[in-house]
Amino acid sequence: MRRLFFYLPLVIAGVVLAGCSPRGTLAVLPETSAPMKEKTVLVATSRTLAPAPAFYGEQRSYKTNFSEFAISIPPERAVGEVDYPRSNNVDPTTQFLVSSVTRLENRQAFTRAINADLRRQPAGVSQGYVFIHGFNTNSAEGIIRATALAEDTAREGVEVVYSWPSAGSVLKYLDDRESALFARDGLKETLAAMSQSQLSSYIILAHSMGTFVAMDTLRELAQNSDTSILRKVRAVVLISADLDLDVFRRQASPVLAAGIPIVLLTTGDDLALSLSSKMRGQSERVGDIQSVSDLGGLNVAVFDLSSIQSGGLLKHFKIGSSPEILAFLKLLNQSGQGVLSSNTTGRVVTVDAATIKAATGVTLAQ
Repeated sequence: MRRLFFYLPLVIAGVVLAGCSPRGTLAVLPETSAPMKEKTVLVATSRTLAPAPAFYGEQRSYKTNFSEFAISIPPERAVGEVDYPRSNNVDPTTQFLVSSVTRLENRQAFTRAINADLRRQPAGVSQGYVFIHGFNTNSAEGIIRATALAEDTAREGVEVVYSWPSAGSVLKYLDDRESALFARDGLKETLAAMSQSQLSSYIILAHSMGTFVAMDTLRELAQNSDTSILRKVRAVVLISADLDLDVFRRQASPVLAAGIPIVLLTTGDDLALSLSSKMRGQSERVGDIQSVSDLGGLNVAVFDLSSIQSGGLLKHFKIGSSPEILAFLKLLNQSGQGVLSSNTTGRVVTVDAATIKAATGVTLAQ
């Protein structure tokens, strides 16, 4: 009986999500269609391989697998909106579809693919991005969410997705937590490959439980003074971080000491984080704090997104689904001042709280 009550919040959330949110899938662009626009997305994963069109499964792989995807960008979709294809409903005008996939043999081939993609970027662009998805995310959703976020914010640079083996089920929270622990070595190998590339720098963007994968990997590298891997990390951006406050303080201190800035995108109305807190008998997670004072003096930048009314029923991915936030980030990226851009100098957050508040209603926490 106690076990049933432990899972009850997740069961309720699962019923809600299942009723109104079909799961993400990948589909191959029909041979009769030609993409109007393509984006290269490089994928590193600790998932097992699977046949097309899934390409990756939910099981754990001891070998880090690498691929290069060409994703067809749909010309007719609303900003922040993702419509996943179905076997009887494939529409290149509204859905992100796979134009081609190339399996990469090893880490060295992955590094070469990064360099090749870098040469295709506009003149002067030398940065990259790594997106690490969160809990209850299958491989298709991780790839498409990263592609949509890059497209909607008009980012330029090499796009990498690190896909850890989430089971893709709202009822497997504890399984996902174990998989997040398992996935740290694969992320370390991915970051090592990126450090050996011709990228000048890159930003790590992690969401939900993926923030644990990111921070614990960076903590280990920083404590071991592994500057050969860390030297190109421009910043780490944590979106709705499903992290215990005390654990985060331990993780963040060596990362900050290594000179890597940390940006938190938080929201006080995140139902998924609220459920996570209740399961642990805790009051809050890092992703729902509203003041830097909650972090015990850590020198991090905090954006409070509570006033933005979007992000789905659980309000857990506002940065990727809110047209207001995406429009603002696009404006910042195009002006070279992006919060998620490697072109900033000095502080990662280069615009003041008043400017952000006036443009979007987003509050820069003090």
